[in-house]
Amino acid sequence: MRTLTIFVKNLASKAAPRAVSLFNRGEVPASMALSRTMLRLPPGDASCDSLAFRDLDQHQELKSNMTSKDVVFEAAVPPHTALTVLVTCCQSDRLIIV
Repeated sequence: MRTLTIFVKNLASKAAPRAVSLFNRGEVPASMALSRTMLRLPPGDASCDSLAFRDLDQHQELKSNMTSKDVVFEAAVPPHTALTVLVTCCQSDRLIIV
């Protein structure tokens, strides 16, 4: 059985095109990463050059990964927990760095 699973859901909103759930069914905390490829954003869409992430359970903005071109989000997910985030396309000057 897989202990780490990532689901990506397409949304109708152009400003917030994806919702993502990261599931850790394992017994220990796990570092999970989300790549731009996994989001399947439309190629050449300049409005999605920069991305913001919002935790839908905790109602707070999350830190984007700005050190890698492909990995756009990383999180430590506790055991037996799911983290659900809203992915929002934004301008570079709107990025939230925590």
